Amino acid sequence: MLATSLILPDRGRVTGCHARHNCVALPLSALLLAVLLSASGRRLLEPGGGSGGVVQGRKPCARGCLDRGNCNYETGRCECPWGWRGEACEVDFLAACRQTPDDPGHATACTASTARIRTAATYFEGGRWTPGSPCWLYGNNATGTAGALGRPQNSSRYPENPEAETIWYEQIPIFYNKDTYDESMRLHDPKRLYRSPIHRPGIPHMQDDHIARPLSHCSDSHNCSNGRGYCMEWEPGAPSQCFCHLGWRGPSCSDVSTGLHRDKGSGGKGEEEGGGLGGGKC
Repeated sequence: MLATSLILPDRGRVTGCHARHNCVALPLSALLLAVLLSASGRRLLEPGGGSGGVVQGRKPCARGCLDRGNCNYETGRCECPWGWRGEACEVDFLAACRQTPDDPGHATACTASTARIRTAATYFEGGRWTPGSPCWLYGNNATGTAGALGRPQNSSRYPENPEAETIWYEQIPIFYNKDTYDESMRLHDPKRLYRSPIHRPGIPHMQDDHIARPLSHCSDSHNCSNGRGYCMEWEPGAPSQCFCHLGWRGPSCSDVSTGLHRDKGSGGKGEEEGGGLGGGKC
């Protein structure tokens, strides 16, 4: 049976105990603590020190991980923030869904690829595209759809001159059971061209004269906090206002929101997620 205490001299001598009245009983735990605090005990706890010592180590992550991500030193894996992927979080997976780097992104504002639209909708957990929502690609009438598909579509920022810099479609290819755009999908209705994807035929409450504007038209709101919302002209001739992405609110989309509604600028009227710009960037 293991002893639970050890008899030692009360003056700390370790040569033995010859008289019970000169000795004290120390618990075994106190003895073990004394050993661990000794020089030999500390060596046992050093990385790799001693037989059976505790070995410590960290697995490095890819170079550049800490520029944007967080290194998990147990696995050596770089843990990326929202919208970023890659060994060092160097790939902006949602680039086509953003207007700017500060834009959190939105499924209904991307992309030129049907497969990427489906992926983005899944990534945003519930993002969806409403049938009848028009959308646009970077391009122009001179080069048509072939020219639009032949150039990068890696942003959702509405250009300063949409009439010359965008090409519009009735809706995304999914609703035509196609994988890409063609000329038969082009939008020709002058009442809907270069205006707002919120305008949808057959939906009475979405027949207003909303007009999408470049972020520069919301300069008083710091370009909707550099893209945390869209810039919209809700009534003809009225000052443009920000329509905030989910998670942001306030006149300039600078305030954090935990609700499930999107804020219509200084008007303070929210719309349920999914109402949004609907179409937007294809």
